[in-house]
Amino acid sequence: MAESLDHFSTIPAEYQNVLRLAQDKFNIEVTPLLELKGGRTGAYLFLVSVGLLQSGKVQHLILKLDHISKKSQADELKRHSAAFREAPPEFAYSHIAGLAFERIELNEVVAIFYSIAGQSLNNFKSLADYQQQNKLEKIFEKTNKLILGEWNKASKFEKAEHPQRIISKWLGYRLQPGGNIEQFLEDSCKIQNDIPGLMIHGHVFPNPLIYSCNAELWKNARPIDTITGFQHGDLNISNILAKFNENDNEITGYYLIDFALFKSGMPLFYDLRYLEVSYLIRELSRVSLPKWVDMVMRFAEQDIINPHLVPIEVAGACAVINSGRKAFGSWIDEFYPSLSDDMWGQSWLAAVAAGLNYCNKTAISEKERLAGLIYAAVYLKRYHSVFGVPLPVEVKYLNIIEPGNTEEKNMRSLEYAFPKHNLPSESTPFIGREKELKTIADLLQREDVRLVNLTGPGGTGKTRLALHSLKNLIDNFKDGVYFIDLSAHRDPESVLASIASTIGLRETSNRPLIEEFKTKLQKKKLLILLDNFEQVTAAAPKLGELLLECPQLKLLVTSREKLHLRGEHVFPVPPLGLPKTDFKRQSLEQFTQFEAVRLFIDRALAVKPDFEVTNGNAPAVAQICVRLDGLPLAIELAAARISIFSPKALLERVEGRLKLLRGGALDLPERQQTIRSTIDWSYELLKKNEKQLFVLLSVFSGFNFESVENVAGRIKQFNDIGLDILEELISLIDKSLIRREDQNYEGSRLLMLETIREYAAERLDEDSEFASGARRAHADYFAEFTQNLWNLLIGPERDLTLEKIESDIENMKIAWRYWVSEGNLEQLNKLTNSLWLIYDAKGWYNASIGLNSDLLHVLASTPSSPERAQQEIMLQTSLARALMAVNGCSAEVEKAYTHALELCKKYGEIPQSYPILRALAGFYAYIADFKKSAEFGKQILELAQKVNDVNMEVDGYLVYGYNLVFMGNPKQGLEYLEKGIANYNPELQDSHSFRFGN
Repeated sequence: MAESLDHFSTIPAEYQNVLRLAQDKFNIEVTPLLELKGGRTGAYLFLVSVGLLQSGKVQHLILKLDHISKKSQADELKRHSAAFREAPPEFAYSHIAGLAFERIELNEVVAIFYSIAGQSLNNFKSLADYQQQNKLEKIFEKTNKLILGEWNKASKFEKAEHPQRIISKWLGYRLQPGGNIEQFLEDSCKIQNDIPGLMIHGHVFPNPLIYSCNAELWKNARPIDTITGFQHGDLNISNILAKFNENDNEITGYYLIDFALFKSGMPLFYDLRYLEVSYLIRELSRVSLPKWVDMVMRFAEQDIINPHLVPIEVAGACAVINSGRKAFGSWIDEFYPSLSDDMWGQSWLAAVAAGLNYCNKTAISEKERLAGLIYAAVYLKRYHSVFGVPLPVEVKYLNIIEPGNTEEKNMRSLEYAFPKHNLPSESTPFIGREKELKTIADLLQREDVRLVNLTGPGGTGKTRLALHSLKNLIDNFKDGVYFIDLSAHRDPESVLASIASTIGLRETSNRPLIEEFKTKLQKKKLLILLDNFEQVTAAAPKLGELLLECPQLKLLVTSREKLHLRGEHVFPVPPLGLPKTDFKRQSLEQFTQFEAVRLFIDRALAVKPDFEVTNGNAPAVAQICVRLDGLPLAIELAAARISIFSPKALLERVEGRLKLLRGGALDLPERQQTIRSTIDWSYELLKKNEKQLFVLLSVFSGFNFESVENVAGRIKQFNDIGLDILEELISLIDKSLIRREDQNYEGSRLLMLETIREYAAERLDEDSEFASGARRAHADYFAEFTQNLWNLLIGPERDLTLEKIESDIENMKIAWRYWVSEGNLEQLNKLTNSLWLIYDAKGWYNASIGLNSDLLHVLASTPSSPERAQQEIMLQTSLARALMAVNGCSAEVEKAYTHALELCKKYGEIPQSYPILRALAGFYAYIADFKKSAEFGKQILELAQKVNDVNMEVDGYLVYGYNLVFMGNPKQGLEYLEKGIANYNPELQDSHSFRFGN
């Protein structure tokens, strides 16, 4: 028997002692092979070789060394056996690690040996060991699916539980007066145990400890139905073992360990939230607490957040959390859609309990305990906001203690100037523009300036200048600085919706969007950048209205033209600074003082690291910049060729093309006299195949390889030349004519700058036959693409599919407009259902109106028939609903419903008559025209008697009755109401064959 533990000399002595006890008791020798990462409470995890001294055999096991408290001590063998015995057999054998020996305890320290039957342990690692974002996302997704869909597939329900009672089931003794959490709040946070509210980042949050202990604080909060089942109790990042296949893209092994806190019959979701908070607290080592809090606080508003909206240091963690949340949401949608609110509510309460449990741990740092408290407070507020629980009015600022400081001092408040923003990172250095940056900053900081418009032709660098200006102004706008790219927008009505979506407001059906802005942004100090506004200039009056309603909002706009709004401050963006034309008398040092030359050098070095500017080639570089009029995009395109041409050769090519093109009409827009020349020159350098692909790409609004390959395959010219799409795309990227944009959910996406796309479209139109084929192929592909999405959109992967296809929504719209112009109803029908569902899910009511209007226009050109009338009735009804959602009870709504009813009467479509009659009755009741509403109630009665439908007749009695009451005939009205009530039969409701929507 081994007496020494030399191989474990680096671990604490208390762990060596319990391990020595295990060796003595089981007559084994333990040798570490690989240390795995443990959790945040001092646990150690090893892959070990265990020699059985009596038999001489050796086996590989997982060893866990951990602290246990007296309160949580339990018989590990009994708990583990219970978990294995009670779990579904297929889950137990596939996902619960076995115990090789009984658990060994010594002075509140424990050693546990785990085995996995039939598998090598060499490739298993704990979740804590994994760092790659894609692997973490897969593990979180897998955990949600296994815990909910397999381990707890036989879960049960507890009805009408009070939220405070649910939390107390999870936390138990941890909520006792005078416990660790209460002491932490009093001693470290300086918050007394009777303060119901916390002030964090200037926002009020409920105190999670007080609400977890006191049911009265919840006021009249309704109880919720909860789902119960198996609870691991300590599912942290060290208690999941996983391995991936050789390609590292699929999980091939997944096991749970450490069931010391296992319980059955407990409310679910605690494990998932406990795992989440353990992972997030690990991420504290990578980021400051304020930035961590900024990310977590965003979850007080929504369950899945855009990683681009959080500090870059925690964007990866945000994406990992999202992966688990999406799996959770899909599970709800598949199994409990009608209980969605209660399921999410239970999950938020689980987050409160998980956060407080971490706050209870005295073995971790005060920073980590504070993080647990804030996590709990965030989700308690989420629950409050959805279930109507009022926030407390008595609050205390939450302060933190400086980590590592032994003195109890108030280091800093979390009420600090760390604003929200979604500004993209700059992939290349920003060169020069000091004067312009100062001018823009001075304008935006003036109290009398609300709108600044950066104007200029395409390629002047308006976007980069605007973004860099915003980064220097972040500290001045405490409620947020946001960037919105409008380059792909063509519909002016979409501008306000895009702003609302970016800053977290949602378009609702019962009030105009401008009213939402007025209510939510009345006191918010925000700065918003609207880029490429020339695409939607008709929306300019909406900006004026927005500024009028939101007094602290400021807008920075980039556009090729003025907006012609009152208070608009136009700032024409000049070219980059250029040297004088007397090139021979200037030195290398003088040349490099100019912004345009510095930009060229920087971008040239990016493609040719050994490029040098010398006294010999500096004049040529300077002349290139001057010939390109100091336009940043033109300079970048030219610099990209430095790997092929010397500066002198490059100058000859640039100069020759510009001389040729400057002979054109002087009344052309400036961009067509300058930057068009540069793009033309870049185009002429392309090979024949590259040119053909380049012009084809203009029909897309963003694309990936698959979509380009598919569209190209439908065009005869491409099939004839055998084009290698992938190689040509890579070549166009290298030549800076298209750019790559990374997206978390589907890898890279390729885009054309709008200026280049316009040029490519002009070139495409030079070959009318090819242009016609390209646009038709694009429209044909995206019609099929959209139709194929339908099954996913109505299935459990709906939310993920919506997210994936959002990047192609503009391509779908392009295809839609093409088939509308062609009057092709068959192709439009491939797009209709998916677009309707997308617009409805996103709350894009104006887009839904356009969809219906287009279909009605195309339908009008088809021959009259009962089938056509049937479709027109449906479209008129759908149009009326969308119009009602946006405009309320307008004349357009009345017209659409009335026309639908006329068609019903003409073609005798009785099943569709009833919902239209009911809608018209409601419409006139809303506008207080009770006489007309009563007439439609009477028609409902007549139709009900005609088709012998009892429930429809009940509805007719009720509609007709209450209108008679409002018309001043209460006696007769009450008689009809009483008839309706007397004839009501709830058992017939579900069998009604003519109800709305059937």
